[in-house]
Amino acid sequence: MKTLWTDQGGEYVNAVLKNYWVENGIALELTVPHTPEQNGVAEHLNRRILDKGCTLLKDVNAPDFFWADAFATAVYVINRTVSSSAGDTMPYEAFFGRRPDVSGMRVWFSDVFVHHLKNLGSKKLGEQGHCIKFLGYPHNSSGYRTYNPVSHKVDVIHAPIFHEEACPCPSATFKSSVSKPDDNDKPAAAGVPPE
Repeated sequence: MKTLWTDQGGEYVNAVLKNYWVENGIALELTVPHTPEQNGVAEHLNRRILDKGCTLLKDVNAPDFFWADAFATAVYVINRTVSSSAGDTMPYEAFFGRRPDVSGMRVWFSDVFVHHLKNLGSKKLGEQGHCIKFLGYPHNSSGYRTYNPVSHKVDVIHAPIFHEEACPCPSATFKSSVSKPDDNDKPAAAGVPPE
């Protein structure tokens, strides 16, 4: 980072951070408070994330309580999309110095089928798997974040079978209290793509 633009809010303008900016050669440029038009680039990016996140939610009629997953996926996609303002590079590429692998990108909130693990007691002639929803990409591991509408749990799955064109899963009800057994993967901040 070479320059930080801020609206003089206390979170960036204080004695501790002033020393940090100076020590790291970061210029601090202050805008007039309450004038987002003076910070056009950040405001444009925020609007882009908002538009994409809302579009993901509304396009598949997902419940609004999945907003964090929709917005995290929007940031994930933006960071892997070519930007003409950055010389036809991707934010991910600019940050890590290499092109990202986008072969694992999937349609958000699509149905996925997951096989039951044999050690969990599934019977040979019984149900061999279940249908869940794709929520996005975990921050600190490979795989896919998924939501099970029956158990109402969010989990990371390694190799689900995606059904992106059709919706083979029966209609499910959603409840807003989603259980997250292992929620150590946080959404990435815009402009700093997760590796």
